[in-house]
Amino acid sequence: MENISKKKVKKICQDIGLRPRRQSGQHFLYKKEIINQIIGTSQPLINESILEIGPGLGFLTEEILKKSKKLLAVEIDKRMAEYLKNKFQGENKLKIIRENIFDVNLKKYFNDLNYKLISNLPYNITSLVLRNFLSEKPRPKEMILTIQKEVALRIIAKPPNMSILSVVCQFYAQPKIIKIINPDSFWPRPKVDSAVIKFYSIGENKREVNEENFLKVVKGGFSAKRKKLTNNLKHVLGILPNNSQKILKDLGIKKDIRAQNLTLEDWVALSKKLFDV
Repeated sequence: MENISKKKVKKICQDIGLRPRRQSGQHFLYKKEIINQIIGTSQPLINESILEIGPGLGFLTEEILKKSKKLLAVEIDKRMAEYLKNKFQGENKLKIIRENIFDVNLKKYFNDLNYKLISNLPYNITSLVLRNFLSEKPRPKEMILTIQKEVALRIIAKPPNMSILSVVCQFYAQPKIIKIINPDSFWPRPKVDSAVIKFYSIGENKREVNEENFLKVVKGGFSAKRKKLTNNLKHVLGILPNNSQKILKDLGIKKDIRAQNLTLEDWVALSKKLFDV
């Protein structure tokens, strides 16, 4: 991959009549060394099937193609999709789809846990991507995503800074921040730092807890962040404070605890206690 300058990125956008929209999270990562590091994070890629969401101008796409056996690139923007088809014309390992990723029937292209998701995500769809690709089939066996640094830090948080996002992400996978990226690596320049985060061991949850019940308890527990867990359980799950205090005591959890102080294993134990009776 040749070095790419900010000037070149701007020129490509001008040529295809594209004015990147910040509200749509259109920030193009163009620094060669960071792109190479993203690819290196997911080694080995040889003989792997890859999904890329929002390939944009194809800088990451170009490097994935050098390593993988099959790449499905899903781009919602018409101008960028057409640009990519011209740029990679004749590349038989690549299929470009112009569609909203959430409307694509991925079962036509991948089997569960048999592909990897590598993407510099548009920031505005990060939450939906995490929700869909961690919990719904066909799930990737690994995800390497470039997202906002603030969101990445929330994902890997530990007590007393847990949130629904961190609990759910850590329930489905093991997340790890690989690299922090400053705004100067993108054009247009975002207002915040970004992070490359890797999710591995997806679909290997062996905690033997009912998934639906677990999510119900977690959402209920975080329904009012400033309130004690016992009050949230009362309002959402209908458990009286005295009863919930006894349940917490049986689990070795303080009765006045708040949701953000529970570990993932606390949530698993609580879900089992409430529903596995």
